[in-house]
Amino acid sequence: MKGTHDRIRKILVGCGKMDRSSQKLLYEEFYAYGMSICLRYADTRDEAAVILNDGFMKIFTNIKQFDLSKPLKPWLRKVIVNTAINHYRQKQREIQAEDMEKAAHESEVESIISGFSYQE
Repeated sequence: MKGTHDRIRKILVGCGKMDRSSQKLLYEEFYAYGMSICLRYADTRDEAAVILNDGFMKIFTNIKQFDLSKPLKPWLRKVIVNTAINHYRQKQREIQAEDMEKAAHESEVESIISGFSYQE
């Protein structure tokens, strides 16, 4: 267990230096864990992959804020869950905007039809 912790710590230090190979190792190490979280929030596997990749981008961008004396998994989980929630909210906003556009179009059609008289 200590060897794993030291290896992860070394990878995290490399990620803090924006080392691509360290980022790849971290991604590969926690891909399955992250994907299992994302699949709970996504409708499809492709959507889960998008959420996971966005989450890892946030992790790589903010890795220097992580306290190396603490375990990584809880922090990683929090970042990925928050990313999934943000993704869900964005999707809901897009659905609402689409519904508003449909409603506006339907009211235009209704006003055109209501303008006809019975004889027409």
